[in-house]
Amino acid sequence: MPSASKVEYDAHRRRADLIVKHAGSLVKISMAEDKAILLHAALAAHVAAWDAYIKAVVMKKYHSVGRDQDAGYAQLRSIAEDRAKEAAKKLNTPNADNVRGFFLQCSQFDPWPNWANIKFGSEVLPSSLNVRERVDQVLKVRHSFSHGFPMPVFEWNQGQDGATKLNVAILKSVSGFFAALVDRTDVAYSNHISTTFAIQRPW
Repeated sequence: MPSASKVEYDAHRRRADLIVKHAGSLVKISMAEDKAILLHAALAAHVAAWDAYIKAVVMKKYHSVGRDQDAGYAQLRSIAEDRAKEAAKKLNTPNADNVRGFFLQCSQFDPWPNWANIKFGSEVLPSSLNVRERVDQVLKVRHSFSHGFPMPVFEWNQGQDGATKLNVAILKSVSGFFAALVDRTDVAYSNHISTTFAIQRPW
């Protein structure tokens, strides 16, 4: 069973996918600008869903361990939870390094070993390093149009003419990629909590 955070993520992902679907229906040349705006919005929505998931799932730990009847434990949990909330406020960019640092700071959990053999479209990213690089590349593309910079060039967003682009196929790849990352992280984090606190998996 997935965490409540993953269920929320899936809902956000579906909304982003609907934006992509609508963009795909704009086939007239006169609608090219509108289509580009929608694709940019969809990419931003996928990154926002990833960001929200990471922040939410970390907090689930504090109510998964139990022992609320123990006043001392409840006080310690409250202190740790408040510190995690402050750390979440500082997580402005959910790139690979920042996400790992956030998990380690709040839970001593390293998600990176679980990020391997994840697909981006038809491409399989075999190593954690490949996956982390792709996360960072997607965020750099999102950052570029959020701040009015030229879109950076990567193999996956470059057309045959060498120009950078976003299209429906790329956004579908982004959607599936982050969904797989969330799946892997969700399972691994649940296992980590179970092992650390000697309890059943919380989800």
